[in-house]
Amino acid sequence: METLDSRLAGRRLPLKDIEETSKRYDFRLGGGWEYDHGYLDHKLDTSDGVYYFLRVPLTPVDGTMEDAKTLVELGTPFVLAHAYEDGIDEEADHSNALVNQFSAPEDEDAEVPEEMKTAGEKKLQALAAAIH
Repeated sequence: METLDSRLAGRRLPLKDIEETSKRYDFRLGGGWEYDHGYLDHKLDTSDGVYYFLRVPLTPVDGTMEDAKTLVELGTPFVLAHAYEDGIDEEADHSNALVNQFSAPEDEDAEVPEEMKTAGEKKLQALAAAIH
């Protein structure tokens, strides 16, 4: 994980506004949000079994993440890399079809190359310009 400097950190906006604006730049409110925090995620690249994501943390100032009118504060953005093993997890419990049979990340905090940091910074600059 590599943190990135951005003028977005510390900004406060209604959740609905940041979601609508960030969607135009291919960000999505991550599926792992909780009532007390969430992340705007942008997939930067996938190559050689490594997934690179740009994440912007969101923390509600008043309300919860399930309410679009909630005022949220943007945190320090970061680029995250996950390296995945190829194929099916041979040690998985296959007795239940609902169990995830795919491999766990080989490295949940893989090294982030300079070009991915640069790509993340450019995407953040574009988003910051749209937010004013």
